[in-house]
Amino acid sequence: MNIKHLSYHAITALVLFTAVTAAPAHAALNDTGITACSDGTTAFSPLCPIAEFPRQDGDYGRDAEAIAGTLIKTGGGDAGFDFTKISNSGAELPADAQLGNGPNDWACTRDNVTNLIWEVKTDDGGLRDQDHNYSWYDSNSTDGNLGTNSGGVCFESGRCDMEKFVYDVNSTELCGFSDWRMPTVKELGGIVHLLRIGPAIDDVYFPNTYSTSHAHFWTAARYAADPNFFWAVSFYQGETGAISGLSHIRLVRGESAADVFIDNDDGTVTQLNTGLMWSKCNAGLTGNDCTGDPLTMNWSEALNAAAQSTLGNYTDWRLPNIKELQALVEYDLHTPAINPNYFLNAIPGGHWSSSPFYHLAWNADFLSGQTGPVSYDYGLYVRLVRDIQSSPAPISECGANWQPVASIPGHNQLYAITYGNGQFVAVGGLGAMTVILTSADGSHWTPRYGVGEGLILSVIWTGNQFVAVDENGIVLTSADGVNWTGQTTGTTDALNDVVWNGNQFAAVGVNGVILTSPDGVNWTARTSGTSFALTGVTWGHDQFVAVNTVGDILVSADGVNWTTYASGVTEQLTAVVWNGSQFVAVGAGGIVLTSADGSHWTRRTSGTEYVLENVIWNGSQFVAVGALGTILTSPDGVNWTARTTPTDRHLYGITWTGYQFVVVGEDSGAVNQNSAVLINTCTTPPAPASSYPFSLTINGGGNVNSDPGLDNNQCSGVTCTGTYSAGAVVTLTAQANEGWQFQGWGGACTGIEACILTINAATDVIANFTQLTNQYQLDSPVNGSYESGIGVVHGWVCNANSVTVQVDDTAAFEVAYGAERLDSQTVCGDSNNGFAAAINWSDYGTGEHVLKLIADGVELTRAAVMVTRLGDENFLTGLIKTTTVVDFPAAGQNTLLTWSEPNQNFVVTNAAARAFSIERAANGNWESPTDGGIESGRALIRGWACDAGNITFTLDGTTLIAPYGSGRGDTQSICGDSNNGYALAINWNDYADGAHQIALNIDGAVVATRQFTIATPGGLGSITGVQHQHTVTDFPNFGDQLTLQWSEPHQNFRIINYQPSTRTNAERITEIYIATLGYAPDNDGLQYWENELRGGSWTPTTVAQAFFDNDTVRALYPAENGNDLLIDALYHNIFNRAADETGKTYWLDELNSGHFTRDQMIIALIDGGWANADAAIDMARFGNQVQVGLAFANAQAERGIIYNALTPERQTHLRTLGAQIIRDVTADAATVTAAIAQIPGLLDTL
Repeated sequence: MNIKHLSYHAITALVLFTAVTAAPAHAALNDTGITACSDGTTAFSPLCPIAEFPRQDGDYGRDAEAIAGTLIKTGGGDAGFDFTKISNSGAELPADAQLGNGPNDWACTRDNVTNLIWEVKTDDGGLRDQDHNYSWYDSNSTDGNLGTNSGGVCFESGRCDMEKFVYDVNSTELCGFSDWRMPTVKELGGIVHLLRIGPAIDDVYFPNTYSTSHAHFWTAARYAADPNFFWAVSFYQGETGAISGLSHIRLVRGESAADVFIDNDDGTVTQLNTGLMWSKCNAGLTGNDCTGDPLTMNWSEALNAAAQSTLGNYTDWRLPNIKELQALVEYDLHTPAINPNYFLNAIPGGHWSSSPFYHLAWNADFLSGQTGPVSYDYGLYVRLVRDIQSSPAPISECGANWQPVASIPGHNQLYAITYGNGQFVAVGGLGAMTVILTSADGSHWTPRYGVGEGLILSVIWTGNQFVAVDENGIVLTSADGVNWTGQTTGTTDALNDVVWNGNQFAAVGVNGVILTSPDGVNWTARTSGTSFALTGVTWGHDQFVAVNTVGDILVSADGVNWTTYASGVTEQLTAVVWNGSQFVAVGAGGIVLTSADGSHWTRRTSGTEYVLENVIWNGSQFVAVGALGTILTSPDGVNWTARTTPTDRHLYGITWTGYQFVVVGEDSGAVNQNSAVLINTCTTPPAPASSYPFSLTINGGGNVNSDPGLDNNQCSGVTCTGTYSAGAVVTLTAQANEGWQFQGWGGACTGIEACILTINAATDVIANFTQLTNQYQLDSPVNGSYESGIGVVHGWVCNANSVTVQVDDTAAFEVAYGAERLDSQTVCGDSNNGFAAAINWSDYGTGEHVLKLIADGVELTRAAVMVTRLGDENFLTGLIKTTTVVDFPAAGQNTLLTWSEPNQNFVVTNAAARAFSIERAANGNWESPTDGGIESGRALIRGWACDAGNITFTLDGTTLIAPYGSGRGDTQSICGDSNNGYALAINWNDYADGAHQIALNIDGAVVATRQFTIATPGGLGSITGVQHQHTVTDFPNFGDQLTLQWSEPHQNFRIINYQPSTRTNAERITEIYIATLGYAPDNDGLQYWENELRGGSWTPTTVAQAFFDNDTVRALYPAENGNDLLIDALYHNIFNRAADETGKTYWLDELNSGHFTRDQMIIALIDGGWANADAAIDMARFGNQVQVGLAFANAQAERGIIYNALTPERQTHLRTLGAQIIRDVTADAATVTAAIAQIPGLLDTL
């Protein structure tokens, strides 16, 4: 197999093994945990920044992002820390997992910032108990002093030293690993939490941490100045020092990033492994050799000196935080303990950090390397730092000066990158796992894991979607770069590249694979004429041009018919691009080829012998990237210039934003190091490319302040319109006039708090105000809100005899009235004025509707709402679906949603989906909450009962009175009248998460008792001031997509958009019946499989596999007879013709080689047929047969025909009728009408 970005290794092997040592990529540093600032006199102040004490630790980094709510985490943890619990067997666990000895119990913690995994101490007296202490001992030491053999007190006498503890833990394979080791000083100091004391660590993820004032934890390092002392970290308040005697141990696993420095020849030094840039000299020293008199300053002076520095023409210098400063310490050196090759004449003394510590500030002493807090008034030395990515890269000659980017998450190989829709998307792999990263600026990246199980090799932006291809023949599509959908293509061969020409995709890959697609979803295999791997493809000169591993060029005007041309070389070509007048292709050995027409090629001199992996044209020049950090530029494709880069790693992908190149590549090979990303900025970044219309409608007495204000603001009546720049963050604050109150937002905002929106589309907002003197209040629905499923209509009305609700012009229905509403006491004179009723919004269909509140026949108010219904059914049954909302209710927190059948909505939950059953009594039905169910948000306790006097509930011992007598037309036939409903509005989020009990009492007698669970987002109860949307795929049918929006009034998510698949589940199943069996389905089988698909655990492919597990299908196509018969039958049933020789040979090879299974081939043929314009007539016939097949099944249902109730003879006869009814159906619609007309007569023969 030739995967594009792996094939160069054989070509460059000699160079790799003789000349290159892998350089580490950027290793993220943990922040300190300090989220507050100091004014130099008092303890911590929550206010940052403080002008007189600028650029403190609390102003910068992950901790500051966490406080601001902008930090994205993989797991949990305080401040900027990001931890995930790991089980004894090595699996990830939820944050509430408990310590234990079972395989699924918590035992280790992974640091998601550094990717190191840490031992968690126990309190059980066992091997890893927190109270055990150990001597430092290393029998392999070459420094003379081995330490003390088993000098401590631990689990097993005689084994109480560092070396033996490591051995013993590895023997247990803790968390599935046997490579545990002692941590370095910097690693152990990295998990210290400096805003905490005793223990100075996040004890949620590191419980049982021994933390008395004299307790330390050993590291692997010996003190350079005295071999009888060893480095240790105190977890009482976080100091680092060299000690002797006994200490505790916490083991770690994973690789560390070695220090890699670059002298920038401008007074600065870049530390690549941390992504930091340092002043080369101590403050006061100057020149390339750092001469002069070093300055000492107090803490305030040092902070201000850093903030005012313009060293190297940068203006964002600051004091380092204590962990950054410690990153410079060389623990095997002394006096000074810093790299002397890059930091000349470094002063061996205390240096200030920006990290305050109550009335003190942290310092690092470069005499030895120890750290600790000292008084603000001390005179210490100063060394400055800045983030490489903290400001835009300097504008430079385009393509010439390349800047490395720090803090790229994970141990990833990044193979490709693209830019579109205002963001970068980089793709690759982590082992065998798919990796996708997104970034708004090329510097700060967010991982989007979990979308596949293979390396992604190419990605493009088409103008409205991202499309990526992977090593397993899968195509991934995404509208936003965040939410991705996998598409099967009919091949499992690696796809190396993909291109879009405005009308059609072409993807190329291993074994000469070429696929085309009109939409990125439906793919058709094409004949390439080659078996060699195709590595790159482009569109230009009105044709596709592809290159392969033996130097061939393949050209096609339509993507279907391909012609092969010789390029003049036989080496591998990796990529090709068109610039408007010529093609440029690059490849192994530094090959560069040019061509004006795609068929005649000329070799050019590139000046390098390294493989070139990719090439791009930005409108003025070509840029090629390749092995060992190679970057070349050329204005014409003929004359090439080698550029200096700060890496010797392999570069694979490159993109252009219009002002900036960004390149991605491989990591260094070390587990804990980051991927190569380089940036070259050519011009000043442009202003936001677009703006979006914005409208604000105010209903009632009040106004809305917007910050910033609208551009092009125009107001007419109660509505103001204008525009905002794309990406603008807008804060809307409602202010009621005197005598009015703010009722809530509608449209894009929800709730009653200030609304903060990021404008990335046309946006409409409604602000609703009501008069305080009103004799009513409609709480829900809110005017302008989105509604779906079972909703709650509730509020209060003073002194009414009856309260009714009407939607549009439908019949009004009475609501339960008389519930206690204390907030109505002042206006009404009493409090029993509440009303509530359940409403199934699906009864009214998708679109805008108006609900009217009516009391005693007089309309009081109305609310316009936007309803979303899922398909044609008003109440969906038998569905199971769960989905996880990332970064909700806050960054780093995830919330699980489950489809709730009683609510006909997704609701917050803390458990997997459960089956729903209805308990129905003869004279009543308690509908919600269900026994064993999960409740969240605002809802109704509801049901109906015939001829009740009063309805009460006992919830956890508290009595609740429910109004009785709302209109329930469905009870008329049972009760003799319809006013039998009861409904009590309740906000479940006001109650604690967990188990609860509720009893229904009718006329004082307990009728039923139920147990149920309450779940709230993050366990935080009611959530206010949050705006969030989430996408759900493959629900309620395979291929469908929903958009959910958090609704503050509902305290739950509501469906605001539904995009159904173009083919229903019933159609897909009928396609499989006809394709596989050649006849229309029986209704029982169709309904069974449709329910399985709707349940979410099956896909069309697994349904097809289930067909092949059926005895009937096995008898038709015996596996022992080969696949010829199956292929012939499928072609006949789908396309009404025999398989062509090429197609049959292809599918035989795919099936016989195991690349495809039989079920996969069926789906690939069907989907490929729909996507193939050349098969339009055949597929029109097939589609018409499907419609007739559905009508045939429906007719069986109408007649009550049950397949399994038929005799075997009648079952055979029904299948024969199923074949007969579709036999004469063609692409002509008239044949559909004729066939359907025959169905009754045929079924009569049963």
